[in-house]
Amino acid sequence: MVVAVVTAACGTVPAVPHADGSAPVAVTVAPVVRVSRPAVIEAGGTLHGQRAVVVASRVMGPVVAVPVMAGDRVRAGQVLVQIDDAAAAADVRSAAAARVAADRQYARAQAEASAAASAATLARATHARIAALAARRSATAQELDAALAALDAAEAQVAAADAGVAAADAARTRAVAGGDGARAVAAWARVTAPFAGLVTETFVEPGAMAAPGSALVRVEDTAAFEVDVRLDESRAHWARPGDTVTVLVDAAGGIDERQGRITEVGRAAGVDTRAVTVTVTLETADGLRSGMFARVRLPGPAREAIVVPPSAVVRRGQLTSVFVVEGTTARMRLVRVAAADATGIEIVAGLAEGEQIVVSPAATLRDGGDVHVSAQEATGEAPIVRGDRS
Repeated sequence: MVVAVVTAACGTVPAVPHADGSAPVAVTVAPVVRVSRPAVIEAGGTLHGQRAVVVASRVMGPVVAVPVMAGDRVRAGQVLVQIDDAAAAADVRSAAAARVAADRQYARAQAEASAAASAATLARATHARIAALAARRSATAQELDAALAALDAAEAQVAAADAGVAAADAARTRAVAGGDGARAVAAWARVTAPFAGLVTETFVEPGAMAAPGSALVRVEDTAAFEVDVRLDESRAHWARPGDTVTVLVDAAGGIDERQGRITEVGRAAGVDTRAVTVTVTLETADGLRSGMFARVRLPGPAREAIVVPPSAVVRRGQLTSVFVVEGTTARMRLVRVAAADATGIEIVAGLAEGEQIVVSPAATLRDGGDVHVSAQEATGEAPIVRGDRS
């Protein structure tokens, strides 16, 4: 607020003592004026990690241990819940035994196929020799038929042996897959953190039965925090991705003011609420915890408002007031105030433009007391910086 002081020589009236000899209280007054100030759009929400997941079970079984609790910080891969893996371990052993048996069967099938191939080679050679002898009439037709029958039998044996090898290989593949699956299920019984963060909630206790898809633990990544606020349609266009805003966090030591950045603005308003969700990411995460309440403030359109100097506002108990000068009398006026900024404190009820108020009332000033105006301040409009938000 731009203030110029006008002394008593510029129109103030000398003090006139009371009949009882007491002098009126000397005061400095200023006129109540309207100034242009940017509106502040404020909305509240709850802080949460930028990334959060509910870790669920992938297997059925009783919970045997939950070594973490809400509030614990965990590292990536740390055990969150242990589910009984006795059945899974038995499946792993069974799969391992099946793999050994399949490997042995495959080895036998390969040996049988090798023997059948050797026998077929011999049968083909014998048949060729007998056929050559028969052509020279040195072997009978009966001997040639026998050689041909032996060759057919040997080739049939090769085909059977090859089929046995293929079957054994398929069985071995199934055994390998079964072993991999059994080990995966056994590993799923040991539920671990997907990333480093904070445990915000646990949903099971030892002895509970876990089922596939059932929630176990909620983990949040606390490296960065976000707050989601909802703005009605008429104000949502003032929130733009990339804009820097003020975030006020309710902390144990009071209000913690931080800077944030709008990272997402909902494309459509909810049908029921007609509000748009705006996501703000805080620039720092130190000292923050999930669940804290936060208020987001962003600049809105400029508007006319009655603003008075902070020194003019008197707070006594639950009452907020200013002193209005009427002639030579001070009247205490109850007022309702709004937000304060560099231009002063906004008065939303209790004052009218043009009234004269005491700028810095003395502690002895009372309602109805006589006053003497020793100086007058002329209030002017402070420059307002308006963003291009049309």
